[in-house]
Amino acid sequence: MLREHGGILKVTRGEVTTEYVSEFCGASHSRTQKNLFVDRSIKDKLDDILQCGIPKNTDYPKPSKWNAYYALVTTNSQPVSKPNIVVIDDFEKLVAETVDMVKVTGSGEQKEYQVLPPTEKEIPILPFDGAGLVTPECASRWAEELDCRSKWTGRRYIPSCFQFRCLPSLKGEAFTFDLKQFAIEKGVSKIVDLGGKEWDIFTDQIDMIVTKSQFKFWNLYLDDVGLFDCQKWKSAFEEEVHGYRRTFNVAKYADAPEDLRNTSLLSYQPLQTVRFTFEEAEQLVSDSVGTYERIKSSVDEFLKYCGVSEEAEYIKPYYQALQYNHALANDDYVRCKMQDDIKRMKNELLSGKQRIHGHYEVFCPDIYGLAEYAFGLDVKGLLPNSWIIYSRYWTERGVSEVDVIRNPHIAMEHRVCQVATSAEMKKWYKYQECTIVSSMYDTLALALSGADYDGDTVCTTDDVQIINAVKREMEFGNGNLIVKDGESGKELKSVIISDVPGLMEVNARGYKNNIGSVIDRVTDLWTLSELYPECRKYIKIGTIVGAETIDFAKTGENAFFPDEVLKFLKDKKKGYWMRYLEKNLSAAQDEALSMSNAEFFGGDPDKKKRFVDYDCNMNRLCHLAEQKIAEIDKQTEVMAGEEFDYRTLLSGNVHVNRDVYRKVQISQDEYKKLADGIRASYKSKDKNEKANISLRYRMFYEKCRAELLYIVPDIDKLLDMLILIYYTKRDFRDNQKSKDLLWNAFPEEMIARAKSENINKQVDFKKLSVKHHKNNLAESKKKRTGKITIASIDRSDCTDNEVTFYKEDREEIRKLILKHKIVKRSDNQVKYERLIAVLLYLSRKMNMQTLTLRNNCPGELSYQNIAMLAGVNNDFIKPALKSLKECGVINIETMQSGDLKIDVLYYGKPFGEVWFCTENYNQAGVKIRDYFRMDKAA
Repeated sequence: MLREHGGILKVTRGEVTTEYVSEFCGASHSRTQKNLFVDRSIKDKLDDILQCGIPKNTDYPKPSKWNAYYALVTTNSQPVSKPNIVVIDDFEKLVAETVDMVKVTGSGEQKEYQVLPPTEKEIPILPFDGAGLVTPECASRWAEELDCRSKWTGRRYIPSCFQFRCLPSLKGEAFTFDLKQFAIEKGVSKIVDLGGKEWDIFTDQIDMIVTKSQFKFWNLYLDDVGLFDCQKWKSAFEEEVHGYRRTFNVAKYADAPEDLRNTSLLSYQPLQTVRFTFEEAEQLVSDSVGTYERIKSSVDEFLKYCGVSEEAEYIKPYYQALQYNHALANDDYVRCKMQDDIKRMKNELLSGKQRIHGHYEVFCPDIYGLAEYAFGLDVKGLLPNSWIIYSRYWTERGVSEVDVIRNPHIAMEHRVCQVATSAEMKKWYKYQECTIVSSMYDTLALALSGADYDGDTVCTTDDVQIINAVKREMEFGNGNLIVKDGESGKELKSVIISDVPGLMEVNARGYKNNIGSVIDRVTDLWTLSELYPECRKYIKIGTIVGAETIDFAKTGENAFFPDEVLKFLKDKKKGYWMRYLEKNLSAAQDEALSMSNAEFFGGDPDKKKRFVDYDCNMNRLCHLAEQKIAEIDKQTEVMAGEEFDYRTLLSGNVHVNRDVYRKVQISQDEYKKLADGIRASYKSKDKNEKANISLRYRMFYEKCRAELLYIVPDIDKLLDMLILIYYTKRDFRDNQKSKDLLWNAFPEEMIARAKSENINKQVDFKKLSVKHHKNNLAESKKKRTGKITIASIDRSDCTDNEVTFYKEDREEIRKLILKHKIVKRSDNQVKYERLIAVLLYLSRKMNMQTLTLRNNCPGELSYQNIAMLAGVNNDFIKPALKSLKECGVINIETMQSGDLKIDVLYYGKPFGEVWFCTENYNQAGVKIRDYFRMDKAA
């Protein structure tokens, strides 16, 4: 299909059709199954710029790698002064270590994994993989161009390192190091590049050393004898193409030392891979829960937890107002928002996340050793032994031992390292104020889930409980490096880089890889590991599967968990603690509902359990946190203080304009529909999806703001009216979520009112009129049907089924109610008649198939939609279904999700004189409601 259409996507807007063609699918795109298309008319020019002299007919042997690295240009970055670069070869060495080998044979879904006994092996490592060096002079220029300032103090500083991007596909981390002073003191100046050419750091004015691992397409710039030609690349890079000059860019840079946090929230993965004694667990949980107690009882501590500060990029408007007016903590709306965030923190603690003393910093190699290698000296480095690091932060605090951790955390990506320091280290690592410098004599990078030095960050902590637990695991042999024994499967065949369909086929293969599902399965294995010894073996296999999944860009090979592991996990339920993970909160609610439904409708509640209290490390941490948090919640009220009076937000006396009140009512109805629709369709936590949702809300708030200002252009008067509406009118004052519109459509104005400041903002009525006109045009295109939708029917083969109801049907329904004596009151009789008729109609519509009743799911068959069709209250449906089940009219099965499977056993009397015939369930609902009325009740 891709070949047939040439990888072209046609999009029609009105009468104009634009052709788009696939251009980028990097590693982050592949993980989220996305592909970036560009207008076909600009593709050739874009490729001329991005390919930087690489011929379009180049046959690239690793197409998955091409796709991943070609898309690096989509990274957000800022141009800086182009450095004078020399590219050197990578340095490789061997390190002896005891490892756990996993032998891999076969390929694809036929791949087999065998865990071998621990063995001593020499492991090849690249001690400077992904790392380069930049002189302090060049780093200083970049710092000025990027305006590098401390978020805390505003002080200008030179970052320890810069993550850079450069065409075509140069990427990595440039660590600040005084190369020229090093050369002077060592009496050297010559650097031999990857192609064998000699450069002089002084006469050639070299600013930056780039390693081969950072130049992904170096082998596409070769001379006539097959050697790397740096000048060939530089000439192509500096050539102006289609009026565009290529730039050297920086994507990120290291924090200022004063901006490093003293504490971090550690995710559950690193904690599940070790076992704590009761005393260790007690202390670990107590430290985190103590933070919870402070946050719950103090507005200032709460704001600090939420990251509220003058330097924060974004602060929710009501929290920004809370900084200046603590009485807002007792405003029902703001208090509700605070309680939501406190509950979120509580769930974080209950799901195993712990607040520890420590933080994340950029992972750095021994750059002194890299300088030695660059100048052709004996490579020794300054960190002389294995499992030692240099850290200015920890050294200044007198800490001698830390645990080093990295995500993604699959097996046991912990390593305890000693913190080393010396006068020489302080001198040559002078600029490494915010990095963790590692030794070149161990496998630390490999042990940390295959880390490299291209901008990866690692967490370090001096938490004694974690350090002791990690040491025990290492002593038990549970922390060996896990190594793959075997070659990767057959690589995809080479692809011409201009072959769009061919490259898209490679992208499609990459979509099948999902590191998240690998980590989820390994998490399940860790939860079961204390009960089932074989889990340790499966975790080692999972480590290799995870590495293969991440490395698809390099290998082009999909990774699969073997059937043996999948069969083991098939009937195993998740650990109790996992109910508190954000992604499982709805599942935990479904579990409670399904157990309640099973008990209500006469089933076995235990069979509906989805989370089990296994004897495992994470469940023990969870229960400790539950106990301590319950004690705090009993004793500590959410911060109490000065009473809030909404009148302090008013600037004068006004009367509410009737048009404003009506517009607010309409806007609130629209907001509810928008929020319900987003809630029903929002499934993933993908940051792009979150951004799209934020955009939809922001556009809605902007529309509301424009429409309200069009009615009353005086912002002060309008805001007074809105405050009176939301705080005094019955329709709004008791609905706390309704104030979302007030705070988000007028954020700056509400903050100013909280600070008792004047607004003094003039409204451009001309621009406002244009917005109003556009809003009216958009509104006129909407369909205002007021009808319900049931997507499961609309999407099915039964959507066109026409259902005939007969007069005999309605008489039989009435007789059925009387026969079973289901109701005693005539108004309930009408409700049951309508409900049975609706269920019977839907059942016939679906050819008597099972109906799935979804819980709280707008747009699907739900309690709410059945209630609307029948014209009854939502609360009536559930007990009525139970009564109908007991009478044998329907059969109900409660699902694990809390949904109900309903089989309508009553067939009615489908013959005789026709009552109505329609394929439209909304029309059927009207007919049913119109006939079964109180004035016709028996």
